[in-house]
Amino acid sequence: MLVNLDVAKSSSYSETVPSDSTERTYYIKAEQIEWDYSPNGFQHGCFAQNLKEDSALWLQTGDYSIGSKRQKLRFVEYTDDSFTNQKSQPSYHGILGPLIAAEVGDTVKVVLKNDIPIDGENVNFALGGGFVELNGTDTNKVITPGETYTYRWMVPAEVSDC
Repeated sequence: MLVNLDVAKSSSYSETVPSDSTERTYYIKAEQIEWDYSPNGFQHGCFAQNLKEDSALWLQTGDYSIGSKRQKLRFVEYTDDSFTNQKSQPSYHGILGPLIAAEVGDTVKVVLKNDIPIDGENVNFALGGGFVELNGTDTNKVITPGETYTYRWMVPAEVSDC
């Protein structure tokens, strides 16, 4: 899965990181999971109300439908670069990836590992909002299965609303 990056260089662009900058590091792995769009089946949630025979067809596995489960790519945060201890995430985040937070002047470092077991399933990482890429970070880098790449950005003063 190729994801576009939204990282721009501002008019006062500088690769010089302030001496009081905090580096915020995130270890993120792209993983393939099976996602169930109807984990409680037909008897609960939105499918319990006004369930019609033709609606049920979309969630059943059969000749003309593939059921409620699909293979999805998910970005999962880990505690370090060994990618063995997954950080907890609120259940209401569902399939969403981790929250990346930073303050003006901070450096954001994302160590991204592509763990999708399918050849040709390349990933890229998007970090929008006016961050400035640092030290040769290749925002167009496509990460092949099994590969790990480190992105670095700085949060410039221009993104602050103060």
